[in-house]
Amino acid sequence: MAAPMENVAGEMSADEKELFCRIEATVPTGFETTAKLEALEVFKTEVKVARGHIVVKVPIKDVKKVLELGCVDNCFVIMTEIKKFPFADDEMKCMSQLRNLVPDLDWDVGLQAWNKVYDFPHSIASRPSVIPADLGEPISTKNIFRPKKQPKDRDARDSRKKLWTAKRKDKKKRKVDDVPSPETDTVKKEDINVPSQGGQGDSQSDVGTVSCDVDANVTDKTSTEGNISGDTDKMATGSPPSEKPDEPQSYLQTEEGPTKKPRVKITSWDPNMPAFRVTCKRAGANHTFDSMCAASNFGAAVNNYFNWNVDMIKFDIEVVLNISENDIRVCLALTRGSLHKRNIVSFGPTTLRATIAYSMLRLCEIKPGDVVCDPMCGTGSIPIELAQSWKNNFVIGGDVSKRFLARAVENIDDVNKKRAEKDRGTVAADLMHWNAKKLPLKNSSVDVFISDLPFGVRMGSFTKNWKLYADSMEEMARVCTPSTGRAVLLTQDQKCIHKTMAMFTKYWTRKATVGINQGGLAAAVYVLVRTAEAYCREQKPDTGTAIGTITGDEPQVKIPEDN
Repeated sequence: MAAPMENVAGEMSADEKELFCRIEATVPTGFETTAKLEALEVFKTEVKVARGHIVVKVPIKDVKKVLELGCVDNCFVIMTEIKKFPFADDEMKCMSQLRNLVPDLDWDVGLQAWNKVYDFPHSIASRPSVIPADLGEPISTKNIFRPKKQPKDRDARDSRKKLWTAKRKDKKKRKVDDVPSPETDTVKKEDINVPSQGGQGDSQSDVGTVSCDVDANVTDKTSTEGNISGDTDKMATGSPPSEKPDEPQSYLQTEEGPTKKPRVKITSWDPNMPAFRVTCKRAGANHTFDSMCAASNFGAAVNNYFNWNVDMIKFDIEVVLNISENDIRVCLALTRGSLHKRNIVSFGPTTLRATIAYSMLRLCEIKPGDVVCDPMCGTGSIPIELAQSWKNNFVIGGDVSKRFLARAVENIDDVNKKRAEKDRGTVAADLMHWNAKKLPLKNSSVDVFISDLPFGVRMGSFTKNWKLYADSMEEMARVCTPSTGRAVLLTQDQKCIHKTMAMFTKYWTRKATVGINQGGLAAAVYVLVRTAEAYCREQKPDTGTAIGTITGDEPQVKIPEDN
């Protein structure tokens, strides 16, 4: 019997259940509130927030609009959610419980939402014509997905170079030993006529094996030690040689070992049915099973219930089983890949995810007509998101690397190509080659600065960040409009940015700080507001090296060549 369900979808009436569904959307960790506000603007409906994702109630006809949200990475339609599921203490009992959940899932709502995103040439029934009486016996996968042989322990005193040299020498030695000489061929041919005797020593048995290989016209005359012993036993028992010289003995094995049997597909393939797979995401330490075991049993039950085709790679439907402690949530995936790569085709070592770029832009509170600048745009993630979603603004981007700017141009061209195919018009962004420390822009000419600063991990260094952050923030203070200007900066080098902001308190006031998870690093987004203080460049002591002179509002900038 299936466990009692606390199905949130059941709280809706029958009419609402046919029209609405709940979509779980994963978002960058730290930007959950930003994603919630965006969803409220689009759907004007109930939105729940949890760490790393939001849950929004939308009409089934508008499911595809969820994929157009800028903050969203992946989307799933929730079929059933169970709170405090009573898992048994035994693994097989738990697997039986999971199997029994399959008939009670809300497949109707899930498949309706799935059909709004994907097309399948045949209709997919949410309930089989013949309901099976049994969904199969639970299985354990502990011994199936574990390596049978443990890797050999290597001597800690041997370096990798010594191991490589020893293997290479051994390989060369085997090749030399395997090359037959004319003398050995003569000896082997003479030994063919020597009858085998059970009382002979090991050396005569080895010769007999080789002679048998020659007599059988086996192309590869080499054999492993195990094959030699097996051939000797066969000849000792007096097994007759093959009558046809062109056919090798059936009991002989070459160096490649026994022929592997082709893998036979157990389940049949029905072209009228969709292909599916089950993915299990499990969190918690009190479970008696692992994710692989849960996915295997749940997938077997789905296969027995619907008779859908099973394909782990070229699947049409992905069933996602989320288990968090004692909570279960079963969904159908509406995305087959994360949407954070949607606008990037030419990547760099530190390309910013599109969802993070869009979330940062929402923190800028951009108004129509604002001039927005990314002084370190890299491959163009921020300018592309800005040009697509804020069409009534001027977009400026620049970078010190010509190589990254070339990739940014490629990405913008690809976006325009895709938009032209859908008749959505093109996007425009002005990209320039400059140094963020000396921007070729007039004083008070930019309304918003936004940038992903170098962390000092993959690009730059922590030592160089001290000068880069200080010079860049001073330049942004000069170019940004007083009183109304804003700046949104992302970095993981929080010690450096805090010290830098303390140096320019008369120009910048910190409004908010949003901690995020950027590729496993604890980064933060800083929202700054430009004060009313007019910019005045302070005279710095002469260090003895003339870098350049600055006169008037437009500094004469010498752009360094890309290394």
